[in-house]
Amino acid sequence: MPLKLDKISVLVVEDIEPMRNLIVGVLEALGVKKIHTAEHGGSGYIEFKKNNPDIVITDWEMEPVSGFELIQRIRTDPTSPNKTTPIILLTGYNSKN
Repeated sequence: MPLKLDKISVLVVEDIEPMRNLIVGVLEALGVKKIHTAEHGGSGYIEFKKNNPDIVITDWEMEPVSGFELIQRIRTDPTSPNKTTPIILLTGYNSKN
C-alpha cells in the first residue's frame, strides 16, 4: 500500500539554507505537497502556530532559538495548537559536547 504523503503538512525548521532546501526537496520527491519552512526555532514556532502542521522536522542547534527550545514550546506553551505533534530532530553533530 503506497503512502499518501500528499495529504500531510510538514514544517521544516533549519537555519542552513542549503540543508533546508535539501530536506524540502526530499519531502517533495516523496510526494509531500504542503511544506512550510522557518530559519530558527523562534520563527518556527510562529509558523507552527500559524499552520498547525502534521509533522515538524527541526535542526538541533540553531541561533537564536534552538530546536530543543522549539520542541519545549510546542510541548508546553499554552498557546500551542497541538502539543503532541510528531517531531523529528536532526543534527549534523556526531557526538555530544
